[in-house]
Amino acid sequence: MDDEFDFQIIGSVGQLERKIRAQAATGATARLVDGFCWPWSDPDDDGQLVPDVRVGDWSMPWNARVGLRRRDRRP
Repeated sequence: MDDEFDFQIIGSVGQLERKIRAQAATGATARLVDGFCWPWSDPDDDGQLVPDVRVGDWSMPWNARVGLRRRDRRP
């Protein structure tokens, strides 16, 4: 088994995102992906990406677009 991989079952998407971001902050390569195609809205009037992907109270944009930023609602 390769010691560079960490497999865990996580209870929520928000918890998964926090764990991935914590690992990325240490220099690890990490990303959050999903196999389901969510709507892909145009940015809002302020140029912010719309949080199309929603699971419970967690949300984020489906995909990044060059030159645009997401609206970060997390504490």
